[in-house]
Amino acid sequence: MKKLVLMLSILFIVGCSNEESGKHTQTPDNKTFRLKTLAGAVYPDFSTLLNTLYGTSYSLVSQQTFKDGVEDFKVHTVRLGATGTGSLAGYFIKNTTTGETVYLDYHPTTGTADMYHVSGPSTYKKDSYNLTIDPQYFSHGLSPNWEPVPKTKFWGWGGYDGRDPCLPIPDSDPPACGKIVYKTYYVFWLALDRENATVGNTPGGEPLREPCDCI
Repeated sequence: MKKLVLMLSILFIVGCSNEESGKHTQTPDNKTFRLKTLAGAVYPDFSTLLNTLYGTSYSLVSQQTFKDGVEDFKVHTVRLGATGTGSLAGYFIKNTTTGETVYLDYHPTTGTADMYHVSGPSTYKKDSYNLTIDPQYFSHGLSPNWEPVPKTKFWGWGGYDGRDPCLPIPDSDPPACGKIVYKTYYVFWLALDRENATVGNTPGGEPLREPCDCI
């Protein structure tokens, strides 16, 4: 009887620990992340990239999961040093809804970051971002562990919900005014890029404007 009670107690404890929920969760420390963990163990397609950037003096040190609307994300923090106790190097971000994974290489001295996508065997496409264009970077840095008010988007392109100020439309006859419609690209809530909607959804075409009253 004592053995049965002990087994039920263990099952109850394990069951409770798997019922965590919320905006985001962080997995508890375990042996895998207390030890040196290189990219090849978790993201083998990025092993060549991180070896090029850091040699073998880095570690994946923690894992968190985030939910943003209908999308789920897994974030691994990477720190420098063979035991992962050095400064922040960057983040792996995997959209577990779409399967897309990127690596974000952080440069705190310049307030910039390079985002790498796998483009082929041991080859990568790089997009660079100036983090300082969003004033909230100076308060929160490059971190997933905060949330703006009002809430925007955790990661990726938002919808075409941005509007520029109401301005005269060049060469319009009769004269008219409009607000350029655009969407924003977010990285850990920071607004880092934008793309204008265009008339007829034509790439590089005339910006789509929402009519407004000229002042």
